[in-house]
Amino acid sequence: MNYVSGYTNVDPTLSPDCLDPWNTRCHIASFTDFDLFGHFQISKQLLVDLHVLNLFNMPAPFDPQAAYNQSNYSMAFAQQGAIGRFFELGLKYSL
Repeated sequence: MNYVSGYTNVDPTLSPDCLDPWNTRCHIASFTDFDLFGHFQISKQLLVDLHVLNLFNMPAPFDPQAAYNQSNYSMAFAQQGAIGRFFELGLKYSL
């Protein structure tokens, strides 16, 4: 489980209206995603790895202040939500 708490997106000394709880423009919601990892020993020589990142395909929280030319999310805090569910498969063979 990966968790990022909600946060205020601006410096309240520069924009005091962001201290008001009704102003949703300044508050970014929390983000939680789950990853699943598995390793399976098929034989003495063969190991299979399976990883599922962002298992439940949780979207990144909306960030109206993000100026990244993206879909209004913070790449620093919610990259997996922007990508969505992601699978990785690996094989390791030992002689």
